[in-house]
Amino acid sequence: MGTRVVVSSFEDVKEAFRSKALQQALYDDGADLMRDVIVSLHGDEHRLRRRVENRLFRRETFRLYEHRLIPGAIDELLRPHLQEGWVELLGLMRRTMLHVGLLVSGVDRRDGTDEEYQRLTELLIRLNRASNVAQSPLPKAEVIAAGQVALRELEQDFLVPAANRRRELLARFERGELTEDELPRDVFTTLLRYQDELGLDWDKIVKEVAYFPWVASHSTANALAHTVDELFGWFDEHPEDRVRATEDPVFLQRCVHETIRLHPASPEAWRHCLKEVKLRSGTTLPAGSFVVLDLMAANRDPAVFGEAADTFDPHRELPAGVAAWGHSFGGGVHACIGQELAGGLAYSEGMDEQEHLFGTIVVMVRTLLRHGAVRDPDRESTPDYASGRPHYEFFYVRFSEPTPVA
Repeated sequence: MGTRVVVSSFEDVKEAFRSKALQQALYDDGADLMRDVIVSLHGDEHRLRRRVENRLFRRETFRLYEHRLIPGAIDELLRPHLQEGWVELLGLMRRTMLHVGLLVSGVDRRDGTDEEYQRLTELLIRLNRASNVAQSPLPKAEVIAAGQVALRELEQDFLVPAANRRRELLARFERGELTEDELPRDVFTTLLRYQDELGLDWDKIVKEVAYFPWVASHSTANALAHTVDELFGWFDEHPEDRVRATEDPVFLQRCVHETIRLHPASPEAWRHCLKEVKLRSGTTLPAGSFVVLDLMAANRDPAVFGEAADTFDPHRELPAGVAAWGHSFGGGVHACIGQELAGGLAYSEGMDEQEHLFGTIVVMVRTLLRHGAVRDPDRESTPDYASGRPHYEFFYVRFSEPTPVA
């Protein structure tokens, strides 16, 4: 590792994210799993992979997920918990988003049982921890080994059958027996179809397909727990905003974006500096240096977000051109590919609320509030001590009254 340079102002981080001389470094310790995944690629290889996969992440697809698939999954999964009167949010959101992550990636479920879901969840937790091992407080060799075993189990039990099905469909497409619209619109099908063009072997495809389910389920679940936590604290001081958050999706999205600003999925982004970079502020990033983009500090920069930048305030006024979520979705060529699915699009006055993308987190939080969700006084929410990132392991809410469900 070269000289360590920390970049912490909002404007410096913004400029650094856009520099082509800075190469992804956050997943170096988890390279056995992440070396060939899109988030770790650089230059032409990343550009080509992103161009191919971007075809899958269209707004009409996200709109279908947000308006139909996700509400249906939430209602189904929440029903028994409404009867019990409480729920653990991270597990609920991971299970909800697992439906989406599997669809996006192309990992087929075989029987749809609870046992299968629990197995998939356990595999994805191990993959998540192994990919982020650089920030883990656990023994790194053990975490990486557990991730490797999880990847092989996922490959054998889920990915091989899914690939066989997609190869058969692609062969039928080549013979003219299927149309383009009859092919699955997922990462797996896309990578198999363009395997030669992208220069992919089977191992690279396995890693890429495995990446999407865990990143979709874990990062969104963490953002949900933080949002609910911040909202409950806000409602204690501003009880009138509870009704507004329940009824007004525009205001609720402001709450979600403010939370994402304060609680980025990773508190830092890491980069290798391939050649010297001079930022407009005068900061120099030497060639060969290890650059830490301090997202927590940049997202709380008082020069941009005001003197109370480290507090939750959904009524915060922002300078023109500043995203309400700060740098939490990254920037430049490595901006989060699932940003619109999780956080939606920024809303502007006059937009059609019925067609607008507010994001999955808004859909889930609004559902919880409509059922009278409050902090559960009998169950303690706890941090995730197995992660070096400041997230929850368990977050519990109680519903104001157990809801009878037919």
